[in-house]
Amino acid sequence: MFERILLLVDGTQASDRATHLCIDAAAALGSHVYALNVISPLPSVNLLADYIEGDICFTRVTGRASQLLEGAKVAGKAAGVEVSTEYTFDHRPDAVVVSRAHTRGCDLVVMPGRGPGHANAFLRDVAQQVLLNGETPVLICP
Repeated sequence: MFERILLLVDGTQASDRATHLCIDAAAALGSHVYALNVISPLPSVNLLADYIEGDICFTRVTGRASQLLEGAKVAGKAAGVEVSTEYTFDHRPDAVVVSRAHTRGCDLVVMPGRGPGHANAFLRDVAQQVLLNGETPVLICP
């Protein structure tokens, strides 16, 4: 039924719960998981600092994304689930999720539903936009 699952990973506790739920479901269903982290583009001041100092901000941000995605990959390996990972830069994570779900032929999107502080509203908005604009079923993990 769900052969390909897109998992949005963002480092929140809800994301950790979504990862474990997704990996458990994928193991039970024999699914492939595509883990995705969408990074907001760096502000111009960070780009200037990178130009002067040599990619310090870029390296820090992509390193964090790689670390988050590696966690999903390790969890998948422990459960016998194949996990592909990707991070990308975009101002609209909802559009990236909808696009990747379509291009990867995903049958399900699993994403966190809330995060700490003001991120709570942001994540609700992302989930809402994915639900409104996508064609793939969405499982939102609180």
